[in-house]
Amino acid sequence: MRSYLYKNKTEEVNNSSSGGAFKKIVSCIGIDDNTIVYGAIWNNKLDVIHSNSKYTENLQCFSESKYARSKMGDTLNDVALQLSRGKTVIFSGTPCQVAGLRQFLNVRGIDTDNLYLIDIICHGTPSPIILKDWIKSIEKKYKHIITGISFRDKEVGWLGYPTKVIFDDGKVITHTYKSQEFIRLFFSHVIMGPSCYECPFSNLDRKSDFTIGDFWGVEKSFPEIVPGKGISLILFNTEKGIDILKIMKKSINCDEILFECPTESFLQYQHNLNKPTEKPVERDNFWKDYKENGYDYVVKKYCISNKIDKLKFDIKLLLSKLNLYKKVF
Repeated sequence: MRSYLYKNKTEEVNNSSSGGAFKKIVSCIGIDDNTIVYGAIWNNKLDVIHSNSKYTENLQCFSESKYARSKMGDTLNDVALQLSRGKTVIFSGTPCQVAGLRQFLNVRGIDTDNLYLIDIICHGTPSPIILKDWIKSIEKKYKHIITGISFRDKEVGWLGYPTKVIFDDGKVITHTYKSQEFIRLFFSHVIMGPSCYECPFSNLDRKSDFTIGDFWGVEKSFPEIVPGKGISLILFNTEKGIDILKIMKKSINCDEILFECPTESFLQYQHNLNKPTEKPVERDNFWKDYKENGYDYVVKKYCISNKIDKLKFDIKLLLSKLNLYKKVF
């Protein structure tokens, strides 16, 4: 494994969750009529599903963080079919999805020479029903249908996970107390799937060719670097990944940053490259209360949505605008 700090061109960073690593890797592998890219997207029902570039000409839809468990559908069989037809396949997903695909193809005896696997540094995948409940609660509050969601609105910035919600009448809300509700739930850790608390992939033993994520702690490890609106960490885990790294190095221009960094420069800031997300003590009670009383009840009971919490949010937001506080959920 080799680890690199990477920052794409400003335009690409502004349209990516962190430093634009995904788009760079894909461009270096090469996109043509023989290449199919798979990744998580929002469908028109605001479900997170795995889809591929046969159905979209815009790879931007794969680049944004979804913070939700994607529905795989028939993706595994489709990947196997495309590989058997001689196609080049680029698959991105969570570490467990990548490991599952690799195992599936091995069992089927599918040649994977033309397969490139990209996984993310995963914090855990929350329940889709909570995501749906949050969407319904916002639509109820604003009396309009949501047509788009971004959990990393770069117009606000890289830190703080600013959420942007777009409605069918054109109205947009960004980084409000209500729009941040799902992210606060996400980082409370109570809505993760049970297996996430025992994830066997929360370490440096990756099953992918590339691992990508935010380069947290960059301001401490490399104070000379200006993070701007995002810096990526890329782990090149296989010889196939290293071959693409060589292509990346040749294609770097003056607007990009790419250099090798030691493991100690990032590992202490990457919780989920060390161990799984811990299961909160209140997790079981949360779900018991949810099943008995519903979404609105649990977000209030577990201090996700109440007057005191809103006051704290407003204070943090003010301090953030004054550059005195970095994370506002």
